[in-house]
Order: sequence, then C-alpha cells, then structure tokens
Amino acid sequence: MSINDIDALFASGAPGFFNSETPVGASVSGPIISATPIQSTDFATKKPETWDDGRAKMLLAITIASNLRTTPDDNGHRTIYIKTWGEQSKAFKQAVQTACGPTASASQALAAGNIFTAAFTGTQPSDFGSPTKIFAYQIQPVNAAMDQAFAQPAAPQYQAPQSVDQRIAQQGQPPAWATQGQPPLRQAAPQAITQQYPQPVQAPAPVQALPQAPAPIAQPAPVVAPAEDPAGKARQLAALGIPNDQIAAATGLDPAVIAQVLAA
Repeated sequence: MSINDIDALFASGAPGFFNSETPVGASVSGPIISATPIQSTDFATKKPETWDDGRAKMLLAITIASNLRTTPDDNGHRTIYIKTWGEQSKAFKQAVQTACGPTASASQALAAGNIFTAAFTGTQPSDFGSPTKIFAYQIQPVNAAMDQAFAQPAAPQYQAPQSVDQRIAQQGQPPAWATQGQPPLRQAAPQAITQQYPQPVQAPAPVQALPQAPAPIAQPAPVVAPAEDPAGKARQLAALGIPNDQIAAATGLDPAVIAQVLAA
C-alpha cells in the first residue's frame, strides 16, 4: 500500500496532506494535536497488512493544526502518515534525535503543542516498481521552552557565617596565638639607649590588641518569583491551535474562564 493512498482509509478524520498529486517541495507545518499508531491497510484488498512473521505493519498518524483552509468548515487540521519502516522511519527517527537528543523517545518528541513539519523532498528508484517517495521531518519542542519561561527561579540558599575554628581550618595551620588562647601582642618599641643619657629610657608598656570579630556576612536579598500569568499562557497556547481542554490542563483555568479570556 502506498502512502499516497491512505487518505481514502481515514476520510472520517483529519484529511491527509500528502497524496498522489502532491508536488515535490510541498510541505506542511503546525502544532501537534495528536499522534496515534495505526495498522497499515492494503489499498486493493482492504485488509490489514502484516509482516511475514505475523506482526502488524504500523503507521504513525500525526495530526497537526495547520494554517490551510480549503472550505468554510475547514479547521486546518491535517494528518501526516509515516511508515514505521524504510526511509520514512529513518527520517522520522533522525528528526526526533535532532529535536530532543539521541536518547529521546518518539512520545516525548510528539507531545501536544510541539511544532511538526513534514516536506516531500523527492523520489528514489525502488525494487517494487513505482519510485519511493522521500520525506523530511522537523520537530520543534516548544512546550519545553514554554515551561521554562513560566518556571519560578530557585531561591538562593542562605549560608551561615563561618566560625573562627572553621576559618582556621580552611586557612591551614593556625597561628601561635590561637593555640595559646591569647591574642597577638604588638611588638614592643626598642629601648632608646644613647650615650647622652646615663639611664636607659623605658619604652611604654605594650598595648594588647583585641581580637577582631569576623565581619558580618550580608544575607542575600530575597528573590521574588515572577507572578505566573495563566491568562497569558492560555492565549499563547490558543495561538498555537491547542484545544481549550488541553489549555485548561496546562494552566489550571476553568474551560469557561479560558473561553472568556480568548474572547476578550
């Protein structure tokens, strides 16, 4: 069964974008609405297709909210069908790794709201008669960026001032006065003895220096987390074509409130 003939099998859902008349270079893009695995069906016999070992041949049906409108009732939803084998499977796996990393799963890359783009790039010879159509896919995980934008910054951790023992331990060998329990003394002035005076002049008694208390450490100013704007987030998700029930799950707003916000 050719990927070009799948539209007839899923006429009740969102129409497929690619068909037998799609020219090379055509592409479609939009936020992901759903991604569902389905079994491929033989176009001639109408029977589900299986491999030689009995396993079902599966397709991945990705429905997006595009900006295409062909009739007054057209909501722009289009479905892209991707084979889970061959060149289409390779191109899809490469798009997942490019978007979310080498260890990412397909379900993570196909989260609702992520921007999915599919393009018909050309054909190549095939051993089965008709040439094989080559597609390229791109995924932009906008949900992760949006969650990060609304995330509250972590408050800085307060560090208590260090004790004298802790400061000495960090500086290495303590000074002699610290082990004797006495503060250091200022060096006594040398005795001024000259030949002009028969008696030596006594130097003033040494003045003991008081130990200096550790300088207080200023506590960091509290960080005020930016207020979350559920209404603004609802408008951003609505602009991406996300249904109201999914916007309600993401923002915590009641669907009726969301409808009022979007109508304002």
